[in-house]
Amino acid sequence: MNPTIRPLTAADRREVARVLYEAFAADEPLWRALRLTPPQQKTYWEVMTSMYLGMEQATVLGAFADGTMAGAAIGWADAQSPSLPQQWLVAARYLRRLGLRRWLAFRDFFFTTTEHSHPSHPCLRLYVLGVDPAHHGNGLGRSLLAAFEDNALERSLGVVQLECEEQNPARLVYEACGYATERTFSAIDIQWHIMTKEPA
Repeated sequence: MNPTIRPLTAADRREVARVLYEAFAADEPLWRALRLTPPQQKTYWEVMTSMYLGMEQATVLGAFADGTMAGAAIGWADAQSPSLPQQWLVAARYLRRLGLRRWLAFRDFFFTTTEHSHPSHPCLRLYVLGVDPAHHGNGLGRSLLAAFEDNALERSLGVVQLECEEQNPARLVYEACGYATERTFSAIDIQWHIMTKEPA
């Protein structure tokens, strides 16, 4: 399958949130740690998608199969990312809809992840890549990843960095695509891998 991949805009917000909700619905350890039920996971993706689509420096790509969005990738050039206080103020404004306990759980996750995942070199950071399970096995994830790497090269950024849970099967896909673990850290009782690649 040769998907159509294009940049996304605010008009695609609902479809991006739907795809990411479907893609990560089975990630039980993460949602349990963040105390989010399935309906609250939908809200999470809605608010996070709105936040990133509202950031000029974000790279948001969608993969379409037969005219339907089937995958999405979100990231940003690290040198262009907002400062930590700016990021938190934006996230907190959206995440207050999730309630205090979940807001506090996400706050801990946000600051721990931000502290440990700060790049050691200029890069394009992949925040999230997800494919609707109905389209698994068609190479959409690899196509999105390749398009994201092309975006890095277009920006003259020689490294792509991502964070992946140790038990996430996608980590093996990233390794097969040339990503290597640079370091690991623990956040919300989950072991995370910082993985990098120099696209050719």
